[in-house]
Order: sequence, then C-alpha cells, then structure tokens
Amino acid sequence: MTAPTTVGCRDLQPARPAAKNWKRNLAGVLISAVCLAFIAWRIDFHEAMQAIAAFHWQWLILGCAFLAAGYAARIVRWATLLRAAGATVRLRSCVAPFLGSIALNNVLPKCSRRSGGGSLQWVYRGK
Repeated sequence: MTAPTTVGCRDLQPARPAAKNWKRNLAGVLISAVCLAFIAWRIDFHEAMQAIAAFHWQWLILGCAFLAAGYAARIVRWATLLRAAGATVRLRSCVAPFLGSIALNNVLPKCSRRSGGGSLQWVYRGK
C-alpha cells in the first residue's frame, strides 16, 4: 500500500508571464475600481471627518506599542531557537527575515499552513 501524496506549494506550476495575463489583470483592476467606487459612494465624508476628530489617538499609539513589543518578543524567540539549533545569528539579522515572513503570510496563497514559515526556513538554511 502506498502513502497518499499531497501537493504542496513547490508542486504547483509557475504563473504565466504578466503579458499573457492581461485579461485577468484588467479584470482585477476593474473589479477593484468598482469596489473602491462603491465604498467611496457609501461613505459620508462629513461623518468620517467628525469620527477622526473625535478619535482617541493615545489608543492607537498604545496598540502600535504592543504590536511592536509582540513582534520584538517573537524575533527574540526566533533568534533563541536558531541559536539552540546551532546557528550563529545576531538578533539584528533576524528582524528582516521575520518581518518578511509575516508579509508573505499575508499575501501568498495558503498552500501550506504557514507560507511565511517556509520562507524563514529558506533564509536560515545556510546559517
């Protein structure tokens, strides 16, 4: 009995060049424009400006501070795990790959559970 095979991101065919996808790109731009126009049409700009004027900016600053602290803790954790695995990495060298993996998780299709995690493994494989 053979084990079932799974298809991962590496098994997928590469995308066609952008020149061949012009119809698809045009459709995407048109759909985006229609959605943005609908959103703009539905917004009461006077009410939006009032809401911005009444916004408590200290909560945004506090939220950004906690977000930065969370990312910093995760970067320290990655550096610690890499060092425990025998890699010689500086904390500063872990920042860009980690934040890049966060960005990749947000834009890549979810072929696996965490696409950005694969990018971290690829970046650190030679360290």
